[in-house]
Amino acid sequence: MKKLLAVVFLTVCAFAQGVAGHWQVSMDTPHGPMKGSMEFKQDGSKVAGTLELGPMGSFAFKGSVEGAKIAFDVELPENQGTLKFAGTIEGDKMSGTTDPHNFNWAATR
Repeated sequence: MKKLLAVVFLTVCAFAQGVAGHWQVSMDTPHGPMKGSMEFKQDGSKVAGTLELGPMGSFAFKGSVEGAKIAFDVELPENQGTLKFAGTIEGDKMSGTTDPHNFNWAATR
């Protein structure tokens, strides 16, 4: 039974893309492009880290990776809500949109 669980765990981890590390990010906004960085920590399919967006400041996030899909939520300060990022990973690039606002975002290592 332990061997079966180990095989299942390793299989799930193998299908999750590795995103741990430092990424440069840009996001289209109504005020023009906003640039910053993200630091990802990964534990299997779970991700967490910090998003730094220029004058906006630093925000913690958490989410998940399933295959080539990534999703993570950024809690905005002062009860302004949650900005949800969803996208796809292709090697050292990822991109997608946010909910709400449907902002396009992209990141590279």
